[in-house]
Amino acid sequence: MWLDDLSRSQITSGSLAQMVAKSDIVGITTNPTIFAKAMSEGTGYDEQIPLR
Repeated sequence: MWLDDLSRSQITSGSLAQMVAKSDIVGITTNPTIFAKAMSEGTGYDEQIPLR
């Protein structure tokens, strides 16, 4: 299965790694517009992008 809604919390929580380890996920993609919105409106990227 392909994951089409990658999120920062999936990476930091370890849930993405678990899905990959169980072979539930064979590919990942994300929409650039959704990614840009997550960076500009959310707080999950504040440490990596401190000045917006």
